[in-house]
Amino acid sequence: MDSDRALRFGLAELSACHVVGDASAMPFAAGSFDAVASEPPYHASALEAIVASIPEAARVVRQGRRIAFLVASEQAAAVRSAGDQAGLRLELEAPINRKGTEVSCLCWVR
Repeated sequence: MDSDRALRFGLAELSACHVVGDASAMPFAAGSFDAVASEPPYHASALEAIVASIPEAARVVRQGRRIAFLVASEQAAAVRSAGDQAGLRLELEAPINRKGTEVSCLCWVR
């Protein structure tokens, strides 16, 4: 799922299931997926949208399954808090140097 319509052409080679839309209001039934993974933009202006997408990721993943987000280190505290508020159990938080950019991998279990 992506909000950028231009990406659908390149991603179509990987999957026929690419959906253009808003990650804070996904067009899927609750419990539709075994896992959700996201690497949203690292820019500070994206934080509000990232935080808004966490409860929706929790809604669409099946009970007992996992959600993983790779976020800028500066975003990690707010994203971790959003996971807590969504009732997710943090299973892993790990710092990663992604080609010179400090990021955090946050993994939860629903």
